[in-house]
Amino acid sequence: MPKLLVLTEIHNGQPDPASRAAIKFAQEWSALAGGSFSLLQFIAPGGTPSNSIASFGADKLLVMESSVFEHPSGECGGHAVAHAAKSIGADCVAAGSTSLGKELLPRVAVELGIPMLSDVLAVSADDGE
Repeated sequence: MPKLLVLTEIHNGQPDPASRAAIKFAQEWSALAGGSFSLLQFIAPGGTPSNSIASFGADKLLVMESSVFEHPSGECGGHAVAHAAKSIGADCVAAGSTSLGKELLPRVAVELGIPMLSDVLAVSADDGE
């Protein structure tokens, strides 16, 4: 069964609009692919993970806490996302179309040895594929 990991960026306790779009993609992808998805959230030390994202139908909620996540960059964030993807056996990784997502996904793709697509607008299946 294919697995997808989605990085969620949280603002004021809620996923930002780009993360909501990535979560919607994950929901559609998992229904079409017969797979599952997990959500990843970065928090700074002393931060509180957002429980609001638990209601989106994810298989797992992963939280990574580090001082580097106060202002995450593509370099540290990319390595962290790749590590999380490996730890759950994810085949694919998604993030919202934000500056952080666009900065870290190419790094994740290189580290995991997988192709990268950007600015995906929809997902569909033709003849079950």
